Amino acid sequence: MRFVLIMTGIFYIIRAHKSMLLPFLRKDTKIRVGLDGGDYPLGLPVKNGIQRLVASTWGQGVNNPTDSLKIFYYYFGRNHSAKQVITDIQQILLPKKLFSSFFLPFRMYWDKIRIYVGFSGVLPPFVRLFRIKSIICIHDFAFMKYPAYFQNAIKMKWQTEYALYGADKIVVFSDYIKNDIYSKYPTIPKDKIVRIYPGSDHLKLKRISKSIKSPFFIYVGVIKPMKNIEKLLELFDSYIKLSHDSLSKLVLLGSHEPIFFEQLTKTELFSKLKHRLLFKSNLEDTQLVEYYRSARAVLNTSHDEGFCYPVAEALRIGARVIVNDLPLYNEFQKYYPAITIAKDEDQFLAAMGRDEKPSNPIGAVPFTWSTFRDSMLRVISDCI
Repeated sequence: MRFVLIMTGIFYIIRAHKSMLLPFLRKDTKIRVGLDGGDYPLGLPVKNGIQRLVASTWGQGVNNPTDSLKIFYYYFGRNHSAKQVITDIQQILLPKKLFSSFFLPFRMYWDKIRIYVGFSGVLPPFVRLFRIKSIICIHDFAFMKYPAYFQNAIKMKWQTEYALYGADKIVVFSDYIKNDIYSKYPTIPKDKIVRIYPGSDHLKLKRISKSIKSPFFIYVGVIKPMKNIEKLLELFDSYIKLSHDSLSKLVLLGSHEPIFFEQLTKTELFSKLKHRLLFKSNLEDTQLVEYYRSARAVLNTSHDEGFCYPVAEALRIGARVIVNDLPLYNEFQKYYPAITIAKDEDQFLAAMGRDEKPSNPIGAVPFTWSTFRDSMLRVISDCI
């Protein structure tokens, strides 16, 4: 309570001083929009889904045909010297500590930001206090369905609910999550929720070099409890036993949560399979395309997904994809009929045993970053 009172006092002091300076400040007719970039300086390699969302949407600039917006990109991190210079986006480095709760909202107030866009599902309370309109992206509710897999599940729940009720607009990335919100929170107005599919066209097809010789399956994504990696290893082990395949490997591409990964490496199953497992991280997009197109299949057994970038990427470039039965993947199937959705383990293993060629790349689907950016700009315009 004392912290809130102190911050509120600082706010009124800043507002008083700023109001005295306003007559001397240069007038700006553009609508000022503040983007919460978190720990990602634009231009650096992408490490997770949120960074992919930010980089692919704003990494090439705004491209706003009406030229009515002025974009401010706020972030924290040590790698700011490598940031990409973008002419129509002003990038502002802030301290990491108290970034969302203090420095971000106060700096946005000083910069006269009218609309705040939060990509991580968090609405800082001071944003509402400063009467800045807000657009919040909600990714999923995995922390409510599987709280044991999250260190701060209770905090994430109240932060999400605060954002759902307090934001002016909520952006979700699938009809599955949109319907989930309506089911969990029926009093939230339906016109407040906007579904926009993220893009999957950031990977460019290239000629495969055939540098990867052994047959292999791949998993792409963070290695953490929610991704159900134990089940993936169990299925791979069962596949080896049933098929007597002595060559195929399982390649896992992505970063990992250190504590979970350490626990995983100590399991009996991991010790049994480790000579057939290959871990890689920090791949460039061109390398990722080669893995997708060279793999026997892309596998995913996640507990839940709000929008799975690796699956969408693989489907778009024509890779074989085998997944478990999640609501999101049934939504994908409307646009990618070739996706294999296994209802149970037997179907999953049977699909792994089939040697099918990758399908042709798919183009005419709504998963494009230009469509996503244009839709986000429309949502921003609706908030003006």
